Amino acid sequence: MDGELWYLVDNKAVRLVVNGRKVNLFSYTKDTQEEKFCNEPLLLSNEKTDKDSPMENLNPEKLKEFIPSLFYTLVSNYSIYAYNAVDYLDENNSIELESEIRGEVTNAKYECNWLSGIFHKNDGYQSPIVLTPYRKEGNININTEKQLSNERLISLLLMDNKYYRTINGHLKVTDLKITKNEENKDENTLKEEKLYNFTNEIFNRNKEIIIDSWYKTLNISQKDIQESSYTKEILTYIAYKTLKIAGKYKQYNNIIDVENLQQTDGVLDNTQIKKLISTMHDDTSHITKKIRQCFLYLLYNPFKLKSEGESIIKIDEAEKRVKKGLTNSDSLRNNPFFKNISIEDLLPPPIFSIEIILKDKLNSDNVPFNTLSSGERQQAFSISSALYHLANIESVHNDKNNVRVCYSNALIIFEEVELYFHPQLQKQLIKNLLDGIKQMHFKHIKSIQIIFVTHSPFILSDIPTENILALKKDCTETKELKTFSANIYDILNTSFFMEEGAIGDYAQWIIQFIVKCFEDRQSIPPEDLLELISLIDEPLYHKVLIQKFYEKYPNQTPLSKKIEELEMQLDALKKQQNK
Repeated sequence: MDGELWYLVDNKAVRLVVNGRKVNLFSYTKDTQEEKFCNEPLLLSNEKTDKDSPMENLNPEKLKEFIPSLFYTLVSNYSIYAYNAVDYLDENNSIELESEIRGEVTNAKYECNWLSGIFHKNDGYQSPIVLTPYRKEGNININTEKQLSNERLISLLLMDNKYYRTINGHLKVTDLKITKNEENKDENTLKEEKLYNFTNEIFNRNKEIIIDSWYKTLNISQKDIQESSYTKEILTYIAYKTLKIAGKYKQYNNIIDVENLQQTDGVLDNTQIKKLISTMHDDTSHITKKIRQCFLYLLYNPFKLKSEGESIIKIDEAEKRVKKGLTNSDSLRNNPFFKNISIEDLLPPPIFSIEIILKDKLNSDNVPFNTLSSGERQQAFSISSALYHLANIESVHNDKNNVRVCYSNALIIFEEVELYFHPQLQKQLIKNLLDGIKQMHFKHIKSIQIIFVTHSPFILSDIPTENILALKKDCTETKELKTFSANIYDILNTSFFMEEGAIGDYAQWIIQFIVKCFEDRQSIPPEDLLELISLIDEPLYHKVLIQKFYEKYPNQTPLSKKIEELEMQLDALKKQQNK
């Protein structure tokens, strides 16, 4: 890959030059007296030429010196055809290079693809880019995405700065409604998911082995567990989720021989379980998050939910309970499984469902979040996802260990941003996004640049002309568009959007067909032609075409039309007589 990227941070111009495996980063500082940029020493230089050799790792001190010249990039694109790793397989790294970077490659076809490596990941916001939503082999799991988006939104609401309490401009968050799910996850679920075929008796025996092994690995005992009417269901879920992870994820499914389990009595081997849970214990990613939620609930029960029915908790009270849970769980952070406890980890475990309750500022009605239109939910999720990532980037500055890279500048790119939005929601998007950012009160993020890649005049109407770059297919820049506060229909009617007019192609074809009928190049019965003309709603076109029709077919003129014409002639004669 060859290319150059220029960007400006704190009056320092930075130039990134990539030529194959060679990467150089130049910086230029502005001389205020001479009004020019002066070249500084190289920020980064990597002269690697071997394509199967990774770049040399920078030492921590060099990294801390280098990082302030970068910015964190969030890219959001919900188009189903975008960022499909399958489209870039011919750009894969070699297995040798990928093995050297990762240590082990389990799915060479996709893990060796550069695109697969920059989707949302759990590296504590160290690599300076993330793509959302997550795609596996080009596919978005919409149910997983919905669940993650909901958790991110709730986590954002519970942060101690009262982030994003007003959604989409008119919906104020008031409560969380937490309800126990009717269905439990157990051996029957594992059968439905075609992972295992345990009887109830065998599942319960395996459950005892799994829970005992988790207790020993986490160094906790039964007496550490808070009294709760949901303990049994939560322990059952832990057993279910442990088995599901072992059967689903490649890094785990070689530990337990599932096929052998099906052929024997199905009881798990203690040695295998110990190895499995020891491996999971070191995994702090999203894969084990639900198990972490379960244990944190059992240990601290921060939400104190009712034993039956639904629990409705005021959003400010929920924030206090989570804050207390974070404080109480500090003692666990020496344990690898709990070293990065977040608000998401302290949410009620998956045996519960959480619903956000809103109050509409326009009419004071209570509005469950799930009843919003798909477009309103999409906008809330898109904005809250960006704000959630920004909040986490901000939080890295508060890491007392001072070992993680901190970013003070962020770039957010919304591609195909108008997807799924009614025109009214498109019109509101930028204001709702800016209102959301204003609610964040950042202390460490100094600058945020936002780029919209869009075809929507509704979006452009909120963006000043000097901030717009209109490109054609050949990447040539088109003429300047007058946009900010401009009439949306005027923007849409420019040649950039409508080179061949603002009427649909089929409607244009119908008009041309009617004209050809008048010129005798097409022939249809007059009554059919008149019916076609009656479909034309554009007033000027309709008036001209109907006039042409009556000129060509005077016998088709209705009596009312003839009376109107005779009355006009009579009026004209009377005017002449009165002169």
